Amino acid sequence: MYNVEDSHGEIDVKKALFVIQTYYSIIIKLLIQNLFTSLKLPTNKTDVIKDCSDLFALFHGRNNDFCNYIDNFFEIHFFEWFTLTEDFDINQINTIITELDDFETTASVIKPEIVEDVLKQTYESLMPKALRHLMGEYYTVGWLVDFTIEKSGYKGGISESVLDPTCGSCIFLTHLIKKYIDKYSKDLSYNELVSRIVDNFVGFDINPIAVIQSKGNYILSLGDITQLETPISIPVYMCDSILVPTVHAKQKENDNIISIETSIGKFILPILDNRIESDKFLKTLSTCILNDYSTFEEFESRLKNEEGIVFSNDNRQIARNLFCQLQVLHNCSKDGFWPIILKNSFAPLFSKRHFDYIMGNPPWIAWKAMSESYRKLTLDIWLSYGIFEKNAYDKITSHDDFAMAVVYVCIDHYLKNNGIASFVLPQTFVKSLKGGEGFRKFCITRDGYNEPFCIESVYDMLQVNPFKGIATNKTSVYNFRKSIAMTYPMDSYYECELLNPIQNTDGYEFVKKNLYLKKLSAKPINEDIRSPWLTMDSDIMHNLNSYLGPSNYRGRKGIEPCGAKGIYLINVLGKRGDKVYIENIVERSRLQAVKEKGVHRGLVDKEFIYPMVGGRNIDKWGLNSSLFMIVPHENKGNGIYRGYDESKLKSEYASTYDWLYYFHDILLSTRIKSGKLFDENEFPWYRLDNVGEYTFKPYKVLWKEQSIAMHCCVVSSLNNEYIGNKTVVTDSKVLFVAFDNEDEAFYLCGILNSSEVEEIIKG
Repeated sequence: MYNVEDSHGEIDVKKALFVIQTYYSIIIKLLIQNLFTSLKLPTNKTDVIKDCSDLFALFHGRNNDFCNYIDNFFEIHFFEWFTLTEDFDINQINTIITELDDFETTASVIKPEIVEDVLKQTYESLMPKALRHLMGEYYTVGWLVDFTIEKSGYKGGISESVLDPTCGSCIFLTHLIKKYIDKYSKDLSYNELVSRIVDNFVGFDINPIAVIQSKGNYILSLGDITQLETPISIPVYMCDSILVPTVHAKQKENDNIISIETSIGKFILPILDNRIESDKFLKTLSTCILNDYSTFEEFESRLKNEEGIVFSNDNRQIARNLFCQLQVLHNCSKDGFWPIILKNSFAPLFSKRHFDYIMGNPPWIAWKAMSESYRKLTLDIWLSYGIFEKNAYDKITSHDDFAMAVVYVCIDHYLKNNGIASFVLPQTFVKSLKGGEGFRKFCITRDGYNEPFCIESVYDMLQVNPFKGIATNKTSVYNFRKSIAMTYPMDSYYECELLNPIQNTDGYEFVKKNLYLKKLSAKPINEDIRSPWLTMDSDIMHNLNSYLGPSNYRGRKGIEPCGAKGIYLINVLGKRGDKVYIENIVERSRLQAVKEKGVHRGLVDKEFIYPMVGGRNIDKWGLNSSLFMIVPHENKGNGIYRGYDESKLKSEYASTYDWLYYFHDILLSTRIKSGKLFDENEFPWYRLDNVGEYTFKPYKVLWKEQSIAMHCCVVSSLNNEYIGNKTVVTDSKVLFVAFDNEDEAFYLCGILNSSEVEEIIKG
């Protein structure tokens, strides 16, 4: 279809992707055209293309009068480039038409999911998985869509409006449309029903291919479109639903106009009564410009006669100026389809009416995974809403997700007061310490604005894992309400559990029978309302003050080898005189340099060898095993923190010094790279981090740094025939509290191992 090689004969990835997207666009449009043809006359098939005139007519919606039913599916846009070339091979299109003739498209009127599944499978087979995931694209399984709709409280009021601001393949809107048709098809004529649907159910997406697929699925959900008496526009728009309204809010000059900066200058558009009028205005304007209407009055008359739109005095002059501007561009061959671009790209600005509901599954893209250009474009959004409350490139905030910005912008710009926004989002938005701090203030504060919103309910899908086999996302369904302040405890946090296994292809009614919803209460873990949520049984929640708050005990991390674990962890092999024979455990190293050095055996002094416990060695109430570790620090005085004095080590413990010196270059480089506040002029090159008086205390309460439950034990010392009775030390994957008193250590261990604390930790 198109040469995708660069000047060196190698594949140009951008060109190749564009061609794949064009191919997918062609398939969707031919499928819909095939459906339309067979609906008009079941025995008919789509005609093969004879010349470039047929090609142009087909892909611009002029074939079989398609534009008299749907007037914006075959819009001139990016992927119609091939209709404007002179050397395009028409047989490639005819081959696809022939293949599609064997596909029974009329069945889609009864079961639109047939074609919907074909579109999904085709897209997934053409688009690389890694690319889809990089863009945050995950197909939402059907039952999860129905679950989200049900839990939003949507009742299908005849005039209730819904926006999906990142609609993807349109699955939320098509499921809503099906419910709406089921409810009102007996009471409304087909044309009245469709008119209300296109007024009530709207989608935005930034991906042009997703928009084409969305429009196709939207059309399929409407059934037999040949019953339409007047043409309709599918209300799915290709636009940046997050950037456009926030940038315009900053640049707003006048409530009666929309000012839009483009690559060829500024366009000023009138604000009409609603989105549908704006669509009709720009659609008619595009037609008149492309058909060489010579005067504004000719355009104005057509708009009034066909669409019933009459300009106010102010709007008339704005519309006249726009017509003249586009006419000049067209005459200079600089206007391909500016009104269509404006209609799509700036659709978020063309609606005075906000929506009753917002629903969808926005892209899940971590800040640090976003492109540098889009980070810069959207940084002001994050900062103006206070989602980033620290430096935008701080390591802590880098865990924030783009979907956080989606929530804030959509509630701010698109949702009615007291309206509901229902989103499929990561569970970590309310649970993570490393991301979500700004998100959890639940207040829109841009430009001096102060509009609260709250979470009414959360459905935690961690155990269900609806994206199993697709992604590792920690999924939850959130319901937000605008204009209501957040209060705690929030008593509608549900943990969803499976009673029996389900498949992604299972229907919602089957899934619902196999879902158990465990109701919990939620509140911030401490006094800061932006802190992560604690979720647990409401009865335990009310007694939390006994467990939470300031503590007299301080937890610490164990010894940090700064990347050289494979050197400091050792096996004790025996004893020779007063020295201990050892070898390093090289398999515990991640450093290639240590692996290349291999196992190093030698004699060291027992004074620096200690029994060591890591996370894998800890059970509840006790240890299951232990290792040994070289700790070249004194267990008293200033040397605890500094490391054993190098001059003294050379003269008094030469064997230990020699053994360590074998790894000198590696140890020095790892100290410099990974050590906390390491100064090679002040500290010895073998110094360890997190060593202090607490390291050598006689009793310690230990627990794993990472675990699904709180399993604690008390340790003191271990006896070994080669090193004697020595205090147990820990590595950096263990947290501990150090004690001088044995009874106090067992007291704390008992509290931390209690069922109440276990519930708090799990929460």
